[in-house]
Amino acid sequence: MKNNLIIKFFIFVALIILLSGCETTKSMQDDNSNLIQNLNQANDLGIDFMCYNMCKDTTKGMSLNQLDKFCKLQCPLK
Repeated sequence: MKNNLIIKFFIFVALIILLSGCETTKSMQDDNSNLIQNLNQANDLGIDFMCYNMCKDTTKGMSLNQLDKFCKLQCPLK
């Protein structure tokens, strides 16, 4: 009887662990639409973000505001 109770407990815990990791497709669709919206906003800014990020990583000796303005000028979308 005690073994049966222990087995049921472990099955219950295993089900909780398995089901807590499940994600609904609706939330995944929301994430995808948010990602697409963010990409569209990035394109609206007219900045090549690969160039922009490399510029920010490699340029030294400027304040953050100066660095931001400089890299935006250096990396327009073509």
